[in-house]
Amino acid sequence: MNSGPLGPRLRSLREALGMSLRAFAGAIELSPTYVSLVERGKAEPPTAERLEVIARVLRADCDELCLLAGRLPPDLPALILANPQLPGLIRKLAAFSTNHRASVLRIIERRGKS
Repeated sequence: MNSGPLGPRLRSLREALGMSLRAFAGAIELSPTYVSLVERGKAEPPTAERLEVIARVLRADCDELCLLAGRLPPDLPALILANPQLPGLIRKLAAFSTNHRASVLRIIERRGKS
């Protein structure tokens, strides 16, 4: 069992906010023991839905936390099921360089503001 890169990221975010392990665990309604195990990479990561709560408490990006945990963000499965063209689009974007993907995202974000 291993939470991979999620554990150190959670600890870093929690400590940056000055939250104790106990206070954090209470805020996200998990046991301090489990949270400690996740932070040390000795337990499976929380569910995507719980990571959504964790992201709110830590003022973090839920997508980042889910992906670090090896999970899909909770809204993606329904979006993909409702939009069958998305898997093909994702596959095509995956072939782009990081810079090109960032450019495409900026274009999409600008169009969304129009």
